[in-house]
Amino acid sequence: MASGVFEDCIEFVIGKRAGKGNDAPLEAYVRSLVDQTFRNPDSAKIKGVLKKFDPAFAPQLEAKAGNDAVTALDSIVTVKNGLAHGTFGALPVNVSEAADYIQRSRAVLEALEDILK
Repeated sequence: MASGVFEDCIEFVIGKRAGKGNDAPLEAYVRSLVDQTFRNPDSAKIKGVLKKFDPAFAPQLEAKAGNDAVTALDSIVTVKNGLAHGTFGALPVNVSEAADYIQRSRAVLEALEDILK
């Protein structure tokens, strides 16, 4: 569930940035494209989207969020994919660990907002 929330939040931030040009059709196009194509919001995918805005944006993600936050988000996506695809026989993390990943990965969203402001 956390992975889906991060996906939605990231899509929102990207859509908000697309709306800065006050071009409603362009904003709608970007929002639609991101909604259709952006899944499993790990750091590589986020950096890929950032590169499409400006190649200089991608390296800023880890610089602003920190390696710990990026690793935590990647862990959330890895656990989600493992559960969704049946590659984990039992839940690989406990509730405390999952809550820790979520708390630590919040810095990725804050960094993304800062980069795309």
